[in-house]
Amino acid sequence: MMNTNPPLRLVRHADWPTRLARFIEQRRAKPFAWGEQDCCTFSADAVLCMTDTDPMADLRHVSTAASARRLLKRHPLADLTAERLGAMQSATLTQRGDVVLIEQKSERLLGVCLGGQWAAPGPDGLVFGLMGAAIGSWPVGRVV
Repeated sequence: MMNTNPPLRLVRHADWPTRLARFIEQRRAKPFAWGEQDCCTFSADAVLCMTDTDPMADLRHVSTAASARRLLKRHPLADLTAERLGAMQSATLTQRGDVVLIEQKSERLLGVCLGGQWAAPGPDGLVFGLMGAAIGSWPVGRVV
């Protein structure tokens, strides 16, 4: 199912840095799990914690590797993300809390910018990498 609505208009809570830090700590040791701690749910949950808006509300049913592959075959990851968060921007414009597109081992995945590095789910918990490796990003709202 594709989202046919315009991109979300996200607004970050004033305490979004605290919320994001708490979220990262809660997820730090949680291993990869489809539908719970995969790159899409992790990134969407980060957006949700900062804005109270779920960019993945219509895709929470995607909870297995097979269903994710089927969806991504029809709708590439960057397109699916842009549909919800707007146009992808240059990685050089990324700010802390933004959703990032990265490439690891020839696979593209989503993560969250933490400043000079990104975080994304890995087999045994979160993995971190330098933002210089990011391909692009999507801004996550403005602060009120």
